[in-house]
Amino acid sequence: MIKPDMTHVKTLEEFYKEICKQQSDAHGEEYIAHHKALIKCVQDPAVNMVKELGVCQGGTLAAMMLQNPFQLKGYDIFPAYYEPYAHLFEEYAKKQGIVYNYYEKSSTDPVSVCNCDLLHIDSLHDPDHLMEELQMHAKFVSKYIVFHDTANFRNSAGLFKVIAEYITEHEQNWKIVDHYIHRVGYTVIQREERMPEVYNNLKNENI
Repeated sequence: MIKPDMTHVKTLEEFYKEICKQQSDAHGEEYIAHHKALIKCVQDPAVNMVKELGVCQGGTLAAMMLQNPFQLKGYDIFPAYYEPYAHLFEEYAKKQGIVYNYYEKSSTDPVSVCNCDLLHIDSLHDPDHLMEELQMHAKFVSKYIVFHDTANFRNSAGLFKVIAEYITEHEQNWKIVDHYIHRVGYTVIQREERMPEVYNNLKNENI
């Protein structure tokens, strides 16, 4: 994935438009197909609290923030890619009243575990790491988990095997609702029904 210099942009809307153009020009339109899936999930009225594991520059974080969720959290261990644009996210969040936080933390650090309605995983792209993420985070997600690069990226074939294995082990809780196989691909799973303990935690969580 390219990491273009976009320090000339002035707003989050400009940032998002530019990063989509740059990535589409470099990799093709299908590379950013998962943005539409994420936006659709964020626009679900049941989704208020959103979390991303693996922010990088912030392209998908911007896609989700521009839908104005109630709360958005991002986690990444390499903040250097994000920092030049951090002020755009902070300014937009403040203007729209979004509860927003960015953390320089690993996706497997216990501090990254919290309740959310939508989880986007785009971190290490390693099968063992993904299984660890699912085991840590999935039980705290009330509605959707979106995975990027599950079709043709590094060990991504192994990533979908991990998702399928997790679904099989927890089939009473999750189902695959979207699996895009073009370019690097993406996968979306949805909780079959809101588990009462997760829903109550979300309602009562002190933010």
